[in-house]
Amino acid sequence: MRIARFARVAVTATAILTLPTIAAHAAAWRSAQPPPLAPPPGQPPLGTPVALGHIGQISFWAPNRGLLITAGTEAEGGPVPAGLYYYNGVSWRQLSTVCGGTEGRIAWAGPDEFWTISDQQAGQQGVFGQGANLSLCHFLDGRVVASYAEPIGLANSYQPMYAAVCSGPGDCWFGGERLPAGANSGAFHLHWNGQALTPLPSLEVPEPQLEDPSQPVVSMAFYKNHLYESVRIETLESGEQPFLIHKIVEGSSKPFVSLLLEGPPGEAFAGGQGPFQLSADAGELWAVGSSGGAQMTALLLNAAGQFQQVKLQDPAKALTEESLGGLAAEPGSEDAWVSLDPDNGSESGSGAAGGLTRVTRIHADGTVDSPDLLPQSGEGIAHKGVAGAIACPASGDCWVASSRGWLFHLGGDYGEDDDPYFQSLITYRPHDASIPFQAPENFPEDNSGANPPTLPPLQAPPLGETASKVRAPLFSHVKERLVRGDTLALSFTLTTRSRVTLLALRGRRSIAHTATRVLVRGRHTLKLRLRRQSWPTKLDLRVRALGPVPFLAAGSGGEETAGGPTAVTTSVRRR
Repeated sequence: MRIARFARVAVTATAILTLPTIAAHAAAWRSAQPPPLAPPPGQPPLGTPVALGHIGQISFWAPNRGLLITAGTEAEGGPVPAGLYYYNGVSWRQLSTVCGGTEGRIAWAGPDEFWTISDQQAGQQGVFGQGANLSLCHFLDGRVVASYAEPIGLANSYQPMYAAVCSGPGDCWFGGERLPAGANSGAFHLHWNGQALTPLPSLEVPEPQLEDPSQPVVSMAFYKNHLYESVRIETLESGEQPFLIHKIVEGSSKPFVSLLLEGPPGEAFAGGQGPFQLSADAGELWAVGSSGGAQMTALLLNAAGQFQQVKLQDPAKALTEESLGGLAAEPGSEDAWVSLDPDNGSESGSGAAGGLTRVTRIHADGTVDSPDLLPQSGEGIAHKGVAGAIACPASGDCWVASSRGWLFHLGGDYGEDDDPYFQSLITYRPHDASIPFQAPENFPEDNSGANPPTLPPLQAPPLGETASKVRAPLFSHVKERLVRGDTLALSFTLTTRSRVTLLALRGRRSIAHTATRVLVRGRHTLKLRLRRQSWPTKLDLRVRALGPVPFLAAGSGGEETAGGPTAVTTSVRRR
C-alpha cells in the first residue's frame, strides 16, 4: 500500500484561487441563510429562507469556494432534498439534489473534484432507514462520476463512515465503524488510489499484519504530508492503552501507527466519552475532545510529531460541561474555533443559553474566549438550534451550522467564484452495486471500426481440394475497450451470418451477458455493462454459424486470427 504525495494540499482552506480584494471583515457573527429554493412548477415561491436540515459538514477549497452536505428536510415534510450546497464568495445556493447524508462528510481532492460520504441510494427492499453513511459519491467537473456502495447485510457490506480526507486526486481515505465478525477485525476503511476503491483491511482476505485500530474512526485530517485519524473508545481490555489518535504511515506494511499523547487525556477518555475531533491548517494540527462533565481537552501536534496537551485558561468556563459540536483551525493564526452544545444534544433549552448556537475560540497559549451566542440579539430572529458543523476558510472568516440547518458567518464577502463546474444543478447519481443491475437487452450497434479487414469470398472449394483447405474461423480481429469506465465494448469481424452471445466470466461463473443476437457477416461491436466490484477474468464470445463458412488454404494463418473458437481472454482492467 502506498499513499501518494501531492504538492497541493486539498483538505485545508489555504489553497489559493484568484480573488479580488477581500471585503472588510464583519465585527461579529451574523445569520447567512441561503436564498429560498425555487418552487416546484405551478407552486408559489417560498418567499423566505428555510432550514436546510441537519448539516453534516461544511468544507472549503478556498474562501470563495465552499460546500456543505445536508440530510435535507423532506423526511419531515420540508422542501429541501438531501444533497449539497455551494458557496461562491457571496451566497450559498443548491448544488446537488443527490448524494446527501444523515451525517454526510466532504473531502476535497482538487479545485473541481471532491468526495462525499452519503446515504445509500433508494432501491433496496426492506432496508428503509438503514442506509445512513454507507456509500460514497465521487464528484468531478460538475457531475457525479461514480457512486460506491454494497448491498446491506452481506460479508462485503460497507460499514457506516464518519470521516473522509484526501491528500490529492489519487489518495483519499474514508473511515468508520468497527468491522463485524469476519475475516479481519478493526475499523472499516476505504482507500482510493486514483484507480480503484479498496477496503482496508480486506472484507474477505485475512490481513492480521495491518494491526488496524480496533475502535471506530470518527475524524481524519491531512497535515504536512501525513494522514491522522482519531477514534471513539468503546471497549478496552483490562490494562489496554487507549490509543485515541493514529497516524497512517506511507509505504508501511503496518500503516496504522498509534500515537502516545503527552499528559493525562488518555486516562480521561478511557471511559468511552467523546472522541477527539481533528482540524488542520498550514501551521497547526488541533485535536479537541470532550470527556463529559469536565473541561474539554485540547491538543496540538508539536515539532517532534507528538500531540501535546494545551493547558486551557477558561475563566468564563466556556468549555466546562459542554459537548463538542465541531472544530475548525483558523488559517493565518494559531487559533481554533469550537462549536458547543450546552444541552448535550437536547433542544429543550434547559440551560441559560439552551437552544442557542454557541461558538468560542481557543488560542494556542490555552486562552479561551468567552462564547459568542447566536443569533445575536440585534438580528431579531429566533433561536435556531445548538451548534454543529464549523469551518474556517481564512483568517477572521468562519462558518457554523446549527442543528436545525441554519448558517452563521463571521467575516465579509469575497469576489464571486465563476467556476463553470459549480454553476449547474446536479440531479443524477450513477447506479452502484447496492442496486441490482439488469443488463439492457440491446446496446446501440457500433460499426465504426476503422479499416475493417477484407473477408474471403463465400464459395465452396472445388471437388478434390478439401484436403488442402480448412474452414475459416467464425470470428477474427478482436479488439476490446472500456466506455465510460464500466462498459466493455468488444469489436470483432464475423465470417458469416451467425447467432452471437457475449458472456463475462469470473472464474467459471457468468456475471453478465448480452442478449443473443443474429448478426450478418462483417464488423460488429457488442457492449456489456459491468460491475466494478465484480470484474470479469475472461470473456466468452459464443458464435454459432447460420450461413456458409468459407475455406482457407491450410497453413495460411487464418486459424490464429480468431484467438480460439469462442474464448476471449480480457486484458481490460478496472479504472
